[in-house]
Amino acid sequence: MKRKVYLPAALLLGTAGQALAGTAGPMPEDMSLNGTYTKPGFEFCTKDKANCLTVGGSLMVDWTYFSRDSLTSGLGTIATRTGADLRRARLHMKGTLASVWDYKLETELNGDAQLIKDAFIRYTGMDSMYFTAGQFRPAYNTVENSELTTSNFMERALAVQAFGMGHRMALQANFYNNWMTAAVGVFGADYNGNINGAVATAADMPFGVNGRVMFQPWNEPGRVAAFGVGAYHQDAFGNATAGVKDTYTFNTNLGLRAFNNATPSVVYGSVTVDNVTSVNVEGVYVQGPFDAEAAYIWTNVNQTAANPTQKFKGYYVQAGYFLTGESRVWNAKDSTFAGKTSNNSDTGAFQVAARYDVVNMTNNNVAAGVRQDNVTVGLNYYPVDMVKLSANYIHATFKPTGAANTSYNMLGLRAQALV
Repeated sequence: MKRKVYLPAALLLGTAGQALAGTAGPMPEDMSLNGTYTKPGFEFCTKDKANCLTVGGSLMVDWTYFSRDSLTSGLGTIATRTGADLRRARLHMKGTLASVWDYKLETELNGDAQLIKDAFIRYTGMDSMYFTAGQFRPAYNTVENSELTTSNFMERALAVQAFGMGHRMALQANFYNNWMTAAVGVFGADYNGNINGAVATAADMPFGVNGRVMFQPWNEPGRVAAFGVGAYHQDAFGNATAGVKDTYTFNTNLGLRAFNNATPSVVYGSVTVDNVTSVNVEGVYVQGPFDAEAAYIWTNVNQTAANPTQKFKGYYVQAGYFLTGESRVWNAKDSTFAGKTSNNSDTGAFQVAARYDVVNMTNNNVAAGVRQDNVTVGLNYYPVDMVKLSANYIHATFKPTGAANTSYNMLGLRAQALV
């Protein structure tokens, strides 16, 4: 459970070390969460709870095995290195000011080119509505917007990685009630000026619009049914020549991240574009220890001049089951998964999971196009609520444009800790 300490606001940071020795106790439950679970982090609050600071972090240590040393695509040879990787090493500070202003700052310590992940301010002073400004993942899809630490698998589905927005500078309004959520926003590049690998060098940052609506007819502890649609429209970067757009890329790994690779392992597509539009329809179901998710994603790439429009797509179907009776926890304010319920026994929690996912970027014979089909089975063990040990086995079929299909296998092991 979080450690809670009451202390004067003026001494909130200056006496943090001393405060850690204070009285521990349970956090009040957020009524938007349909289940109780152990929350990571150390929290410090003023007596009236109007001002709070939580300090925490996450660590993922991976070992990956690939049955092939490399794969061949239209981009050339893709190395698949077997070895260990520090997948994530993040620290964050988040909290509340004057009861209605939330904030979060999260940094990555593992050498990722995107040093800052979440960095936003949020106003929550209106009923059933909040506004967020800064860098975060704009609303689009459950797998995209839920933290990777809460996932049944070591990596997000291929199509979500390829077509999702990742962390962007954005302004977004969220609305929610007992049976639905909705979000609408505008977004640009990340704080480094990056959009999926493209960098603005001599042009203004292009902006996009995003939206998501999810209906939640069931939303109670251990029982969730939700379905909806998310979409975005994004202009590409212009370059120094007026009216010319830069290359837009779609990045993903192969299902596991390769050893010593701080950036995604594969660029599945690279096309010169005016704009990109992506739409996904999805559904989520939770019944006690069982959960299932599915989505289909369409992405249209409108190219420059007379080049044909590229129509890419992908989908996934996945399910998980807690052998020890726990359940995944749904956050009804933004239609994402928040974690799992607390372990039912001192022996820990066991979960099995399976996923079939596809990303297809071979439309109109794009030179660097690839289709990949993955079948994943996984096992997760939680010895305590804040530690997860994972194993994923993946059988993959790699289908590049203009080259032979290749089938291969991957094995991933992960030790994850939340602080």
